Amino acid sequence: MARRKMPILPNFEDTAGFRSTLLLLLPPESMPIVRDFGRLLFFTILAGEPYYSEKKSQTRRELVAAMEDLQHVHAFLQYVARKMEYVEFSPPDLSMTKLAGTLADQVGSVIENLKKGLR
Repeated sequence: MARRKMPILPNFEDTAGFRSTLLLLLPPESMPIVRDFGRLLFFTILAGEPYYSEKKSQTRRELVAAMEDLQHVHAFLQYVARKMEYVEFSPPDLSMTKLAGTLADQVGSVIENLKKGLR
């Protein structure tokens, strides 16, 4: 059987290395600096040996990391959805706020499935 190549991590910026939910808190003019720092950090880590404990499953660590990122997205979407209780939105923004609530529920379901699978 032919051996396949090991997949590589996606490009840092293609997967929003620094969460956009963090970057939106910064002045727009500082975003390129933060992105450059993130790229530097990412490629510095890749150039060395990433830490992989031989005592723990790497796949498990990867799924836990994904779940933790999803928990952040879940909380952020819930925050966006809850704003409709306090802010009067235009009809298009109200629709997007409701969409955020629906998506938060869906992401929550993915998190629960990950938790079950990781037990």
